[in-house]
Amino acid sequence: MQLYRSFQYADNGYVGRTSETEGANGTNRKTLSDWKSALQGMSNVTGKDANSVSKAVTFKFSTDLHLWGLSFYDKDLLGVPISGITKDIDGEDRHSTAPYKGADEVVPRPVVSASKVFDGGGVSISPGAQNVPMLGVNFAVSTGWANMAGLSVQKFVNVSGRTLAGDGEVTLKAYVDNNENNQVDANDTYLGSASFSSDVATLNFSTERMVNAGVPLRILLALDVSSSADPSHWVALKINAPEDVVVNSVAEKSSDNYPIKNDNDVSLPVQVVNVSAEVVGNIVKLRIKTQVEREDFLGFNIYRGRGDENYILVGSYQSEASLKAKGNGAFGSDYEFVDKELTESGRYYYKIEAVARDERKDIGVVQVLVESPKRYVLYQNYPNPFNPYTTIKFELPVASSVKLELYNSDGQKIKDLFVGELPAGYHKVKVDGRDLSSGIYFYILRAGGFVDVRKMVLVK
Repeated sequence: MQLYRSFQYADNGYVGRTSETEGANGTNRKTLSDWKSALQGMSNVTGKDANSVSKAVTFKFSTDLHLWGLSFYDKDLLGVPISGITKDIDGEDRHSTAPYKGADEVVPRPVVSASKVFDGGGVSISPGAQNVPMLGVNFAVSTGWANMAGLSVQKFVNVSGRTLAGDGEVTLKAYVDNNENNQVDANDTYLGSASFSSDVATLNFSTERMVNAGVPLRILLALDVSSSADPSHWVALKINAPEDVVVNSVAEKSSDNYPIKNDNDVSLPVQVVNVSAEVVGNIVKLRIKTQVEREDFLGFNIYRGRGDENYILVGSYQSEASLKAKGNGAFGSDYEFVDKELTESGRYYYKIEAVARDERKDIGVVQVLVESPKRYVLYQNYPNPFNPYTTIKFELPVASSVKLELYNSDGQKIKDLFVGELPAGYHKVKVDGRDLSSGIYFYILRAGGFVDVRKMVLVK
């Protein structure tokens, strides 16, 4: 069926209206044959009326010319306003700028609105990272339905003076966040990707997505970061205005909530190229090598955990010089942390956190295995000489009944430092010498048939 700008019915006696050459200066036609003849003559000159379309149209019934089904909000059926033709067959107002070509004006039209439901800003991401969740947006319609076909997204920075990531450093991706968990996973529907040009990425969906009234469409915008991205750069995303939302159906767009954007920038405070761990007995040595560091990079925090246990802070750039940023931003540096506080064998997990002036980022988790001791060992106390505290360390290859005793230089027992059952592993006992006189003392370890003695000196 061919629909032309407007059908007008009985109230003025005209059957239809045609356009002159190139669709200008329309003419009213009294009879159907006159109207058809005029259209044919125009088609011979121009191919078709400039404001016409040839496509199948769905009406409610053969005797009811109200638009129906997918023709409700079909953009191909929009025409141009005609002076004096302001009502449709139901007496409803025709749209002031884009009325339907036919005699039925579908009202009300859907209004597409958008609202932010997730903001992934304010974190740090590493060069080479993929599917980094940045911005979650719910799109809804007030009535009926609308077909979403794409988005234009701008990258920017919130804080003046920060360097924006270049067009080639990040790539935009879009997903339907089916799980509504603000993460890209196997259950999400991939809509496509787009590169940035002059800070704008125009992303056309691989398949149009229908938004129905009462059922919002939740879209998650994510970034892939180039492995060669500069860690000193920052990025945030925004959908600037309703015009940046591509709707391929008849709909209005609400201007509420725009711009929809990250409130905080995402950054790359440090690029770590290698993390290694070395275990010697119950001592774990972590080594961290960076390639590039941002100017406001402060250093690393180290957290330790056991399985499902909560991580505890065991090392920090604030107290460990070996974890503090060295200021070699363009070239990177080597960092080291030694954990000597392990008493039990088994698996330990170390979480490494990079800290910048205004943010923190988890670099990763390193897993180590501390094996059980192979034999009984009693170590020299440290410090020695001491005043007034010192520590005695020993190792047990199996769970044992343990007695640690203190004697003076005359061979008289002063006191028991520890008596009890201990598991296999690495142990230590702190000695308080405030109630002892200066002099030479001996401590004896008795465990599972093992006996050893060492000397220590208290100097006050």
